[in-house]
Order: sequence, then C-alpha cells, then structure tokens
Amino acid sequence: MADKDQIKAEMIQKIQEYIITKGFANLKMEDIAKIMTVSRAKLYQYFSSKEEVIAAVVAKYVNFIKTVKVPTELDERETFIKGFPDFFYQNVALWGTATDLFIDELNKNYPNLYLYISTQLKERNRQIEVFFEAGKNKGVFYKHLNSKLLILQDRVMITKLINRNYLFENGLNHEQALKDYFLLLVSEIFVPELSEEVMKIDMHERIQHFAIKFNRIY
Repeated sequence: MADKDQIKAEMIQKIQEYIITKGFANLKMEDIAKIMTVSRAKLYQYFSSKEEVIAAVVAKYVNFIKTVKVPTELDERETFIKGFPDFFYQNVALWGTATDLFIDELNKNYPNLYLYISTQLKERNRQIEVFFEAGKNKGVFYKHLNSKLLILQDRVMITKLINRNYLFENGLNHEQALKDYFLLLVSEIFVPELSEEVMKIDMHERIQHFAIKFNRIY
C-alpha cells in the first residue's frame, strides 16, 4: 500500500500535468479533486486550500532546480563535453513543464509563489552564465556567445518544441525536434574541434523519454 508521501506526490503530479497545459486560475477545489481522481474529502486530508496545492507544485519545481545543478567543476575541458548532455536534459525537463502559462498565472494570482520560483530561476540562470563564460575562457565554446541570449533561446525553443500544434504545422514530432535542437545547440555553442565529440554522445534514450512524456501530456 502506498504511504501518505507517495499518495501526495501522485496527486501533485496529476494536477501539475493539467495546469501546465490548461492553467489553474479558474480551478476550484472540487475541480482539483476530479483532476487528481480523489474525493473532496481525500483532497482536504492533504491540502487545505487551492493555494496550498499550487504551493506544492511550485515546491516541486524549486526542488528540481535546486537538485539538478549546473556543472560547477569547470577546470577541465572534458567537464563541458560530458556535462552538456545533462545540462540540455535538465533544461528540457524544466521548460517542458514550467510553461509560460503556469508562470504568468502564478504572477497574477499568487505573487508570493511567483517570487519564490522566479528567485530560484534567476539563480539557475546566474549559474548557467558562469558555465558559459567558463567554457568560453577554456576555448570550449565560441568566444562571441552571449549567455543571456542562449538562456532566452532555450526557454523559447523548448516551449515551442513541446507544442503539439506547432510541431504538426511544421511536420515535426517531439523526438526528432528535440534531437535536432540538441545537435543545433552543440554546433552553435562548441568550437568545431569539440562539437563532433559532443554529437557522438548517445542521447536517444533520454530524448525518447521526453517524447513519450510530452506526447502524453500535450
């Protein structure tokens, strides 16, 4: 039998998958209970209010941001080569679920929760800038790279590449689009003598995992 923490985690997962595509502004507690496939009585055993539900979703995002750190051991060129696929994987996981719709509704309805998650995102962006600047100094990345624009590009592109309508209109699917975007990033960021080495890293299993997940949610 599942324990209380596992049951709660499953409830949060169900509501998260709903609100990232449809939003939460108009949801009432009875709606949330239906989405979580539990009774209202069961819902209130775990959450006393809608804000508490949304706070739990935000806490899940923040925990992810804190757990999957941007590479910080930046003394060796090998660190950038081996660490970049993980870095890409984390960005897809983050921006594939922290949608603009979710972030915008947080800002409008729960500014305290918006501030909490935006503070963590800003810190992650700061770490990413350090990562890119160190790579430029090591001769791993192109010297002309603008780290702030790369961060913005990732957010915009990943958001587009999980949008089923956009993919359909352009004859794409999640798996191929994410694979091609990874290769595009590598050629855009790494100097030529290293880009081929990064492109040889097998990303199939990870990208397929996201393709299955995004096909189910979106």
